[in-house]
Amino acid sequence: MPDYEYLPLGSNEIRRLILFLGSVEDPLEVRVVHDIFEPPHTVPQYEALWYVWGSQETPEILTVFGDTVFDGSLDRSSLREAGSIPLGQNLATALRHLRRKSEGRVIWCDAVCINQRDASERSVQVQRMKDVYRVSERVVAWLSQGSEETQRAVKVLCQEMWTTAFDYNANKWLNDKESLIKRSEYFESLDQQDWRAIHYFLSLPWFKRLWVRQEIVLANDSAIFMIGAAVVDLATFINAIDSIYWYAWKKQLLIEDDAQIDLADKITNVWSLLHSRQNLASPIDYMLGWTQTCECSDPRDRIYGILGICEKLDICPDYTKSAQDVYLDVVRIHVDRYKTANFLG
Repeated sequence: MPDYEYLPLGSNEIRRLILFLGSVEDPLEVRVVHDIFEPPHTVPQYEALWYVWGSQETPEILTVFGDTVFDGSLDRSSLREAGSIPLGQNLATALRHLRRKSEGRVIWCDAVCINQRDASERSVQVQRMKDVYRVSERVVAWLSQGSEETQRAVKVLCQEMWTTAFDYNANKWLNDKESLIKRSEYFESLDQQDWRAIHYFLSLPWFKRLWVRQEIVLANDSAIFMIGAAVVDLATFINAIDSIYWYAWKKQLLIEDDAQIDLADKITNVWSLLHSRQNLASPIDYMLGWTQTCECSDPRDRIYGILGICEKLDICPDYTKSAQDVYLDVVRIHVDRYKTANFLG
């Protein structure tokens, strides 16, 4: 099948991905449509996907049907094949789990909705990503395909911990002090296998991804996290990490000594990430320091991946520039504004 040929976007347009219904095992089939995007007045409905690109080796084929004019139908039966797009395995797995069996689903994800072969389009659309996440119906974070370790961690952190807020014998909700005591007792009851699972879970590549820093700040409170088939809402996830963060620094972790510091660092990293939602308009030097250990596939994204949440800079994404030129632009602007380059030290 030939590669899908992207049609140019209008100056006020984005693309959406119509994910046709199917089971996890079925081939991935979608429609890619153009929509007017002028927030807050004209905003199409979609869910925005967070995910890690991961390895692009052994890609999976995404089959695109139909043209770019959306008629409201989520059915592909009368549409012709328009081409194919290669997907990394992680994104393909995410779409398979997002796909519904009874109806289509409308998604925005950068790998498909932005023509990655067109540097000029990437520059324009990356600049819009702040609004794309901010005004989406919901942000869906795809952390990983489920495994024995992640399933155990989700059960420990997000499915069983809520019981620490309720007294079944008295049939009442506990106050903050009572809940804190019960939560501490809960963590002390975990065994080393539980702690290893938590360590594995908090080490997932998603938590290290640079773009996540911007996306977590911009997402609304309806965001959800998916780990395989498991779904956890944002409030539950934050509560779980808050609880383990408190315990990690107040109590002795039940895990081998040589892993305690690393686990504590992982907990702190995720806690800091989830509590960064007020970090809008932070100074560029602070943001560069905050994200220095984060990972991104394109070195230019060290800058472009934080533009939506740092102080306003006279910089627009431009993927025709080299990484060196992008960094030099930041230095020039910072020196001109603050008369110092000490953030380079």
